[in-house]
Amino acid sequence: MFTIATLIYLAGGIFALRELMAPRPSRSPCPLLCALGGFLLHTLWLAWVTAERGRLPEADPFTSLSLIAWCAVLLFLISYRLFGAPPALTSFFMPVVVLFSLAALGISVAEPAAEPGSASGWMLAHGILMLLGCAAFAFAFVTGVMYLVQEHQLKAKSFGKLLRRLPSLDVLDRMNVSALAFGFAVYTGSLVAAAVGQMRSPLQWVRQPLGFLVAVTWVLYLFAVHARFLTPLRGKKLAYLTVLGFALILCTLGLFLGADSLHARGTGLGGLAP
Repeated sequence: MFTIATLIYLAGGIFALRELMAPRPSRSPCPLLCALGGFLLHTLWLAWVTAERGRLPEADPFTSLSLIAWCAVLLFLISYRLFGAPPALTSFFMPVVVLFSLAALGISVAEPAAEPGSASGWMLAHGILMLLGCAAFAFAFVTGVMYLVQEHQLKAKSFGKLLRRLPSLDVLDRMNVSALAFGFAVYTGSLVAAAVGQMRSPLQWVRQPLGFLVAVTWVLYLFAVHARFLTPLRGKKLAYLTVLGFALILCTLGLFLGADSLHARGTGLGGLAP
């Protein structure tokens, strides 16, 4: 079922890319319908896995990546409602969703599913908020890239179809800031939940490579949020910060996927273990 959802996401991205590159602009419902259909099927699969296990999915790499993809599509659908997102957003965003989904499928083939472990409520909240934050930062990354592309088009005075079909810089900035602020809030909540869940040694995880990288990522996004709301930093520089932040997110996920010892401990979706 998850494989079918991934294929539907892929179809939606292809439809959106064709619209973006078409000689004449169009507003075909196919990209949005594919995103919605894939999301519904993805949701059914998650519900089935949860019912089968009798609990929320644990911190295996396959489930973590698939949940990031699910959260990312959820945020995309919400943004479509809030901002009336054009097909250009689907063209840039769906490849990110497909990459997370394909990575999850690749891991599921290469590695057996993890045995269910025990996780406290705080660590479970930590994991869910962590993955939701990663999805929000993925959205901020996409809108940041779109901002840089649009800004380059304007600076180069390249008034082609790409310029006309991308959202305005003002809309892209609002989308980027909204994703950045939401992602930072839930990411911070994730770290607070992890600290509360490990009251005996709330800061011990920072001494581990994975925990240290998570902390560095948080500091970078803290600087980005502070710069956006309390300093004149805007637009292009902020877009570069969100791109750099997402690069750190990918490094964190890569380290998490390689940390087999953390998966075996059943510490919840986020995997910050003492």
